[in-house]
Amino acid sequence: MRPAAAFSILAVTSCAALASGAGSWELPVPDAEADAPPGDCPAEAWTAWGERCQMRQLEIKKDEKLGDDGLSLLAAAFASGDCKTSGLHAPSQSIGPAGFADLAAAIGKGATKIGGLSLPSNTIGDEGLQSLSKAMVDGETALVSISLNENQIGDDGAVALAQAIETGKTKLAGIGLGDNQIGDRGLEALATACGTGKTKLTSLNLFNNKVGDAGMVALASALETGTCGLTTLDLSRKPLPRVRHLPIAHGLCFTDILRVHARTVAVCVTTLRAANIIGDEGAIALAAALKTGKTQLKVVYLWGNKIEGAGKAALEPYSKIIDWSAP
Repeated sequence: MRPAAAFSILAVTSCAALASGAGSWELPVPDAEADAPPGDCPAEAWTAWGERCQMRQLEIKKDEKLGDDGLSLLAAAFASGDCKTSGLHAPSQSIGPAGFADLAAAIGKGATKIGGLSLPSNTIGDEGLQSLSKAMVDGETALVSISLNENQIGDDGAVALAQAIETGKTKLAGIGLGDNQIGDRGLEALATACGTGKTKLTSLNLFNNKVGDAGMVALASALETGTCGLTTLDLSRKPLPRVRHLPIAHGLCFTDILRVHARTVAVCVTTLRAANIIGDEGAIALAAALKTGKTQLKVVYLWGNKIEGAGKAALEPYSKIIDWSAP
């Protein structure tokens, strides 16, 4: 007989692909309640999928092309409890807000205890993070860490997450939202949530966003209370690899210099990375918070911001904590 129903959601391209744990996520297998696997595949061929979904972390490789439809199918397995994995890593899978909403709802049911959720380089946006935030408040999630770098998330998504944290119903210890579009309003909300003391949050990663002095001042104020338990904070600006800046008619063009058959090719990347712009005001506020001795910070990454003489001087006594080094 076919093994657990969780694995009947996968379309099978070949018996060999199935046995190796590969296949297509695009369509469900017809007649999921049938006693025999589809086609000529022996029941043993399903073993690889069964073992894969019981692993500590289920990793979806880039060439598996999950997409919204595939994620919805996987979410159904999570909702049923057939998949016992405790972590999901699915980078660059063309996942949007619709598929992510299905995943969030499934995680909220608590049948599958997902502790770590990592979906970088997708497009879930504010709507996706709002769905997850709602699931954490209304459901029974086990999430302790989320990594949603490069997902087109802005202030609205960050505010929704902060509101979920303020309820005291989340278990989040680590938040990764680098390479998004979060500005001062988003960080101010997260700072307020952290300052409530209703969270176990220890790590906040907001590299390459749009945070300025106002956001940093708000976070420094929360840190001064001693109830915001952050130990790791990343507000740096990480550069694109192998990139130089060239002026164009409407601003800057990030031009990537490639070598193709010994010929130099310039490729203009029109979607620019966001950049944190914390200045001296924010740096001085952080220094004041550190001076109280109430913070639990162990390392703060600030490379690439707009901090100059006065700000750097204020942070100089805390050189063991502040990391100015380029990524």
